[in-house]
Amino acid sequence: MSAASLWHRFNSCFRYLFSASSRHGIHSPFMYEFYCKVLLDMNYYPVYNSIARFRHSLEHDESWLSKKELGAGSNAGLTTRRLLRKEAKHSGIPADYGRLLYRIVRHFQPRYALELGTSLGLSAFYQAAAMAQNSGSEFVSIEGCSDTHQAATRNLNAIAPELGIDHFVQFRLGDFNDELPKVLKEWPRLDYVFIDGDHREERLLHYFRLCLQKVNENSVIAVDDIYWSPGMTRAWQAIKQMPEVRQTADLYRFGLVFFRKSAAPQHFILKF
Repeated sequence: MSAASLWHRFNSCFRYLFSASSRHGIHSPFMYEFYCKVLLDMNYYPVYNSIARFRHSLEHDESWLSKKELGAGSNAGLTTRRLLRKEAKHSGIPADYGRLLYRIVRHFQPRYALELGTSLGLSAFYQAAAMAQNSGSEFVSIEGCSDTHQAATRNLNAIAPELGIDHFVQFRLGDFNDELPKVLKEWPRLDYVFIDGDHREERLLHYFRLCLQKVNENSVIAVDDIYWSPGMTRAWQAIKQMPEVRQTADLYRFGLVFFRKSAAPQHFILKF
């Protein structure tokens, strides 16, 4: 990682900590409810233990993974070999953010949920588990690297019965530009999207605009790593200015986008 990117993250973190509001500074009823019921939810749900045990097993897996780097970064376009345990430890979503994703999905209860960027499947397990009790749920996660997709599929087959998600989760292999339009044609709407792949400014904006075709008033789009690079931060700022976007919540790692027409346009930086 370049010195410029490291400085950008440090500076962004400082600004976030200085600007973030607690619930006492939120005057939107919708956002206040979200803050109290999601960000302040300290319950330890049983699914957390299930995924923690599975993560622990991955972090001790000595098999090798051939990973094609498809997004941004100095290794973009290269295929590297990496121990699966290192991939799980360094590239898997941190447990606290995985639990946050679980609470977000649990709160909004989407029927049609999409993830761009499967990796080893850990983030998908948190999100899909929050939909397990919903009749007719559909969850699709798209991964561009074949070896990573195979590993994620093995992981899904291993943990899905325990989480109760084996009947509605699909892990698909393919380029986002090919697979995302297919999902948009198959589904009547997008209730929830987690964008966590290809950290390039123009690509993020392209995928976000494609998703706009199927969002509705109750949809939620979560964008990961909004301060990963100056380009990702510029993309996040551009998203906030789009006319379809009504409210956003900056959680530093994630940016959440809402489309409720009844709400006045507002952008929140929330402490949790």
